[in-house]
Amino acid sequence: MKLNKLMMVALVALGVVACDKNDGVENMDKAPKSVSINLTNLQTARSVGQAVGNGSTADLNNFYVLFTDGTKVYKGKDKDGAAINHYVDSDLTGEKLFHFLDAAVNKVVIIGNIDETFKNSLDALESGKADLSEVTATLDIENQQDDNLRNLVLFGTSGLTEAIVDEQDPNHGNFYTASVEIAPLVARVEIHNFSCDFTEGTPLYNTLDLIKVALNNYNKTCTIKGDNFTYGGLENTEINNQTAMGFLETVAAGWHNDLLLENTQPIQLTPANPEFELVDDQTPHVVNRPYVYHVFPQSGILADNMEQMVLKVDGDGTKPLYLATKGFGQLFVAGNVYVVSFAFKDSDFYQPEKCIEVSVTVKPWTVIPVTPSFN
Repeated sequence: MKLNKLMMVALVALGVVACDKNDGVENMDKAPKSVSINLTNLQTARSVGQAVGNGSTADLNNFYVLFTDGTKVYKGKDKDGAAINHYVDSDLTGEKLFHFLDAAVNKVVIIGNIDETFKNSLDALESGKADLSEVTATLDIENQQDDNLRNLVLFGTSGLTEAIVDEQDPNHGNFYTASVEIAPLVARVEIHNFSCDFTEGTPLYNTLDLIKVALNNYNKTCTIKGDNFTYGGLENTEINNQTAMGFLETVAAGWHNDLLLENTQPIQLTPANPEFELVDDQTPHVVNRPYVYHVFPQSGILADNMEQMVLKVDGDGTKPLYLATKGFGQLFVAGNVYVVSFAFKDSDFYQPEKCIEVSVTVKPWTVIPVTPSFN
């Protein structure tokens, strides 16, 4: 009887030890997380007022950090458990460290260059109670253009990577890192030159005056929702022999179209001078600088979902002509810059559909953090 009692006591003790061990694992799984964030694609900082550089750069003036488990929004604290600002508008390149995050957190969302209204809506989100879908804003393509280059909304997400830390570190076992690449939500399209391959011997035209270029088939809005975004509000006119000239004549002045001028006269191509090169200068409104359009990219089938450029031309000074692009060889992707060579043949104007495919060179957009300067 005594032996049986001793065995029971031993088994109970073993059971307690086993439960403690399992509880430890469970407790570790439920332990708050600390996350260190780095923005991986930032270049050398510059001061406000310095030249922006070329068109492959975008400024970062501020950003907001949010955490999620895919359903809820979470916010961290400092190492002492005090509230911490998730809106960053200084020391943009430094490491950002957030403590006491819910154990379920597995992703970080960063939105850059937000306005006061958007910031206030994010500030109002209650950690662990607000749904991820409450992170929402709708952007208008008109406000994401070249004249607002220093304030383009930037976006990036990243999962978390468990960090290897010193066992003596109090965060050992629940310290994570996130490397986030942020980029504009638009693609940048730059027309750098126009050229015509005139028919040898007897050209079909002696002069081609380039009058106007207009963008067609583009999205007008981008809606940020949680850790994703969608494009919409398609602006499209079917371009053909019956509609093209009416479209070019009536399209409202705006960011999506330009008169093609060399000084004050239309750009003119001739057999002797078949190419016109634009100056690669980022300064707005410089004469003969590239024509620039920011677009919210299309998606889907390449042939059916491409932004379109429609070119108005006068042949020999009296003949109204047009050409429309039918593609660029690829779908545009947000965060990339596309340098367009608008090349065509004088015989293209005689084709029934008058559609051409132009070539593009792709380069990534560079994000530069901005350091405020004061007088």
